Amino acid sequence: MSIELHCPQCTKLIRAPDAAGGKRGKCPYCQASMYIPTPPDEEEEIGLAPIDADLDRTDAEAQAESARLMSEMVHEKGSPTDSAAAASDDVDVNALLFTYVNAMHQSKLDDAQSAVKALKRAGSAVRGELRKTIQTSPPTIQGIPDPLVAGFLKMLLDDLG
Repeated sequence: MSIELHCPQCTKLIRAPDAAGGKRGKCPYCQASMYIPTPPDEEEEIGLAPIDADLDRTDAEAQAESARLMSEMVHEKGSPTDSAAAASDDVDVNALLFTYVNAMHQSKLDDAQSAVKALKRAGSAVRGELRKTIQTSPPTIQGIPDPLVAGFLKMLLDDLG
């Protein structure tokens, strides 16, 4: 049995021997170099790794530590969200900002939308303070690149209206 493939350059049908599978070869028509795939019956199945409960726990601890550090950083910088938090005592604005950024990073859009709704209830002061935070220096969140955090906060500002 032979391996059939099309040349990526000239698109002609090529038949290669089974022994050529997994190697590079040249098209006999145009001499373009190409990868010759392994025949399907020779491919070995890759099993899934077992679930590591310790890894999930470690991730949760890292996220909690990031939230704590972000909160400390915001307070050290003169607490840009203090006036917003004072406007609504029942809302922890820093925690909601962290929740929003983390949810967006993990593609948990429902959680992110819930944070947006809670921030909207906190009042208009949140938007002004968030704008200042974005312009001065967005917080650093462990495991999320700073430009991505800044982008998520800009999206949040747009969502808040």
